[in-house]
Amino acid sequence: MHTQQSKVDCYFEQHSDFWNSAYETQDVAGRVLQQRTERALQWAKELQLARNIAVLDAGCGAGLAAVGLARLGYNVEAVDRVPAMLELTRKRVEQWDLKESVHISTGDISSLKTFTDNHFGLIVSLGVLAWLSSPEAALIEMNRVLKPGGYLILSFGNLWALQDVVNPLTNPLLAPLRSRVAKFLRGRGWLASPTQNSATDTHRRPLEVDRMLTSVGLRKLKCGTVGFGPFRFFRREYGHGMLAKSINENLQSLADRDCLLLRSAGAHYLVLSTKPLPSA
Repeated sequence: MHTQQSKVDCYFEQHSDFWNSAYETQDVAGRVLQQRTERALQWAKELQLARNIAVLDAGCGAGLAAVGLARLGYNVEAVDRVPAMLELTRKRVEQWDLKESVHISTGDISSLKTFTDNHFGLIVSLGVLAWLSSPEAALIEMNRVLKPGGYLILSFGNLWALQDVVNPLTNPLLAPLRSRVAKFLRGRGWLASPTQNSATDTHRRPLEVDRMLTSVGLRKLKCGTVGFGPFRFFRREYGHGMLAKSINENLQSLADRDCLLLRSAGAHYLVLSTKPLPSA
């Protein structure tokens, strides 16, 4: 029996080419991933941290954030469990001639044994926690290696993303009904059982993510959601090409202007938090 983590590792090892290209495609799905990285890097830039501060890219994936942080002038530790993803990061770092600024190593963000307590001034972890069976354990470990007064920027898939709410196949409120229908169909042999070795990411409500941060001792400073699309009705995608990207940009603009119905409806929830300084 494969563990959840081994399923995830196998998935990313086998699909590394997809994730490498996903961040650079010109469709709306690629644009959403780019927006997520851009927002995180903008927040990191606005912190105006000292250039010699230790920075961790926890779960570096294809290396976009690691390269972006290095281009801001930071020395970056890029850590991931999956060799194929580390190789993508290595190639991207070499492409930007940033080998002196990015150190790449194999590591598990739920057990960062290589690093001492209170080591990093900034940790960035984008799109990683949703793939873990225990994101709380990873948060505890990242909090351990984060300096008092240091910052954590993370993203988590948003359970209430607008693109999922409007689709009956992904609407969270319809999950119990979908489960009963699937059970009925499988019982009659009309629907295949899901593969036992499949890997999935689990989305959370923004409030749940905030509670997890609070539970490990981190304090939220600001947050937001990014990404509106691609939109589907059942399995049919509507809004293609430039239209889909225009819809995303316009909805994102409204969300950034704090529109009540959209500010929490993006596909990815981003949050900046800090590890409080010890009380005097």
